[in-house]
Amino acid sequence: MWKTIYVMKSTRGNWMVRWKRHYDDLSSPYAIRRYYDRAVVETTYNIIMAFWGNDFFEFDFLEKMRTNELHFVQALVFRPSVSAFYRLAEVSFLLDYADRFNKEQYRLLTANKHDSEKVKDILCEVLLQYAFREAGIPYEANPMRGGQVLEGYCTLNGERFLVESKNKYSMKSDDFQVICYVTARLMEFGRDMQTPNLGVGYIYFKHDNITEKDTHKMMAQLIEYLGDSSKVHLGGVFEDEHLRVVMKAGTAENYYEYHVGKKDADVDFFFKNTYELNEKQNLIFNMHVGHRNSARKKDLVDRLMRTLKKARDQHKSDTSRGRIFCIFNEFLNDFQPPLLVDSEEFVKDVSQYLASKTTDDIVILIDRRFNLSETFIKPHIMGHDHLLPYKRALWPIDYSIRRYLYGKVPF
Repeated sequence: MWKTIYVMKSTRGNWMVRWKRHYDDLSSPYAIRRYYDRAVVETTYNIIMAFWGNDFFEFDFLEKMRTNELHFVQALVFRPSVSAFYRLAEVSFLLDYADRFNKEQYRLLTANKHDSEKVKDILCEVLLQYAFREAGIPYEANPMRGGQVLEGYCTLNGERFLVESKNKYSMKSDDFQVICYVTARLMEFGRDMQTPNLGVGYIYFKHDNITEKDTHKMMAQLIEYLGDSSKVHLGGVFEDEHLRVVMKAGTAENYYEYHVGKKDADVDFFFKNTYELNEKQNLIFNMHVGHRNSARKKDLVDRLMRTLKKARDQHKSDTSRGRIFCIFNEFLNDFQPPLLVDSEEFVKDVSQYLASKTTDDIVILIDRRFNLSETFIKPHIMGHDHLLPYKRALWPIDYSIRRYLYGKVPF
């Protein structure tokens, strides 16, 4: 799985204003093909701009990427894609829902609005509250117990379950930070490039412990090479103990191979003239974030089990029937890696683990994918067989959460 990034000649400006101008054109009643609803464009713009303010959207995208300070909302307004549009529409819907139905959550969102991860955490809680209530499952948000504010309780078949969401499993590994560094350097080159140098490139990491410092020399060589169009046209290979860079000439055969071939590089890119947001672009490339994270699946499952045990110990005095842990596997078009690429294998492993225990834990993994190739939300409900009546009582969440995505956020 990868993320495609379009590099613009200008990476500065008020990106929310540009976003509005772009989607006003695409939602115009005079457009030949209307992909967006003008009312959704207007509502999303008004809510997002009112919540974060004009100054929040005045930024240099490249600098934010380089310093790893890019807020996920800033990433969404920068990317002119269908999936990014609907993810931003979702954010505006959840902000409005919290403002109307849970003032405490809205207060927390306002207090933490510049903290990207905290905002995503709270929005996940708002989404859960919405999903339970739309499914007709009684839900009590933010109850107090012993002076502590809990996330919520739901009632299944007349019995209470403690609900917690776990959104703290991001695989922000060192190699991903290196991918961000390599990406920023390529973006910088694409922004400053005066003429397109047609060609295709693949960057491979040789081991799992590469640091940003390790890549400095190699990236300097690559940028110098890319600046010489005669060399790019010929292709070539760069290699040291950390990275291997393969360049191929910009022929029809190489472009075809790029588009239909196996994506096994950590970063790949090609040069092309295209137009987005009325600005010329010359460089398009992909950040691959999947294959390394999948290799750590076993560690992830082990970490989840330790977290569940810790939560059980923490809530031993709770009188509810059991606990429901909701985990979000997010691929949200915001330049961060997902928790899992192969969620089906993860679901199988967790289900086997829970089947071997006699706890009253139910785990719901919610796949949330807003990327270029797919846009969906899919819940996976797991637990021991003796909890089957309660798992069945949770099935309406699957419908409510999909209706939320395809109804309240119109596709």
